[in-house]
Amino acid sequence: MRIRFRSTTSDPGQASLEFALVLPLVVVIVAATVWIGAVMRMQMALDHLAYRAARTAATAMSRDELHVLVADTLAGASNGALRHDVQIDDELVTVTLSRAVPSPPLVARFIADHVLTARATFRLEYVFAEDG
Repeated sequence: MRIRFRSTTSDPGQASLEFALVLPLVVVIVAATVWIGAVMRMQMALDHLAYRAARTAATAMSRDELHVLVADTLAGASNGALRHDVQIDDELVTVTLSRAVPSPPLVARFIADHVLTARATFRLEYVFAEDG
């Protein structure tokens, strides 16, 4: 009885087929990783911007100055996609920022757009005089 062994030479056709089958999956995984990283970076930048805007607003001496300071802080970072809201409760000022992040073009049909939100609250350093 004779035992037959497979040849040790590789089959280039088989390797090409396996590569062609795996390549789209690898490309999708890499693209998703890059997109998720970009969204996380945007969220961290939005958190930092909300912190800076709230910290600047906390140093305001009047309500008018508060809104001017927040607008000046956000002016450099805003490209029209950034929305902000400033709330003053007792001795606290809260700045809320939101920004829409579109889905990647290839999967936009399947994944809805995301809205990133950041909020920061600080205690006012000065008490505002009553309006009137």
